[in-house]
Amino acid sequence: RDSSTSRGLGDVYKRQKYELQTVLGRGAHGLTFLAQGPNGSCAIKELHLGRQTAGKATELFHREAEVLAQLQHEQIPTLYDHFVSGVGIARSLYVVQQYIPGQNLEERLKTHRFTQAEVTDIVQQVGRILTALHGLSPAVIHRDIKPSNLIVDDDGQVHLIDFGSVRDVMQDSVGGGSTVAGTFGFMPPEQLVGDATPPSDIYALGMTAVRLLTRQSPITLTDHSGRLDWRSHANVSDAT
Repeated sequence: RDSSTSRGLGDVYKRQKYELQTVLGRGAHGLTFLAQGPNGSCAIKELHLGRQTAGKATELFHREAEVLAQLQHEQIPTLYDHFVSGVGIARSLYVVQQYIPGQNLEERLKTHRFTQAEVTDIVQQVGRILTALHGLSPAVIHRDIKPSNLIVDDDGQVHLIDFGSVRDVMQDSVGGGSTVAGTFGFMPPEQLVGDATPPSDIYALGMTAVRLLTRQSPITLTDHSGRLDWRSHANVSDAT
């Protein structure tokens, strides 16, 4: 069991349902663990609430679980469970989902130079995932497409993960409010004010391709007028 385990996971151990093995990732508000559970290997994402009251972080977390529970796609992790554990400052929220073995594209960039053909295949695969999400009624918008949220398995299949910023169009319109979510440099300008639509995900996918082809952040390739100059930094054909 990993020494970085928080106090909030004590209740999880007592239930003897999940056995943590190692930390897969670290975020600003919690950790993601590799664990063993009733369904075999799984990934447990933990969100520390600490002294926070139920706010946007909690809202986004529950929204992720609710949306994942309704999604059935071979390139999106299956949701197994979600729950609250701990009390007081040790209170945390957990989402348990299918573990996807492989490496996210941001990590892979450290040791691999993507070819035009590889990036084209990735874009086509993610495009098909987004077509499925956007074709639902109401449409589901991921809002945080970027290399670190895309995992390639040993068979070359791309999986879309981390639905913490997901937006259900109808839910948001009925709620009468918007939440700014996403990653600067990948999300389109309108998303900065909480206005996300299916084309917002397509824009972010395009910026993901730029990142993979140039190995640079799209922010550094954008001038003061907002023009994106990426071709001079990538080895691609004129037809691209």
